[in-house]
Amino acid sequence: MVQAIVSREQAAAPDEQTLRRFYDEHPLLGAEAARVQLVHAARPWPATATVTALRQGQAFESVFAPAALTPLPPGWLRMDALTTYLPGGVLQSLPGLVPGDIAGPIRIGEQAHFVWLQDKQPGQRPPFEALRDQVLVAWQARHQERAVIDTVARLRASAEIQTPS
Repeated sequence: MVQAIVSREQAAAPDEQTLRRFYDEHPLLGAEAARVQLVHAARPWPATATVTALRQGQAFESVFAPAALTPLPPGWLRMDALTTYLPGGVLQSLPGLVPGDIAGPIRIGEQAHFVWLQDKQPGQRPPFEALRDQVLVAWQARHQERAVIDTVARLRASAEIQTPS
């Protein structure tokens, strides 16, 4: 039954206006994540001496020994890939930072985390024309899912369900 519904809906072809509206309503479709260059380090909580040194203007790298730095791939890192390297509390501090900012101490467990945002590139989204084929595939998938959900809902509404007494 599901295959029949999906096959029938695959034949549906949206007009250009419908596709553009779908593109506008789904801003993450085809979007490229923002990218950052940063340095992350952790120390045992409360890290008072570290906070004092940073506030006095000491360089981030001189405050932290190399062993305290989190190994990160060199170059630009996609924001959506940072979960592989950084704890959630640190990630939550990033959106409000501008290049040059240092966030911390961020307490996670018994560790004080610090992050130095060196550079940031905003995410980008190609124009509709460049993503048209991808938008069409996504629209068709959503259209097919909706058709199956609607069909199941209609069948449930008209079904007589009996339970043994």
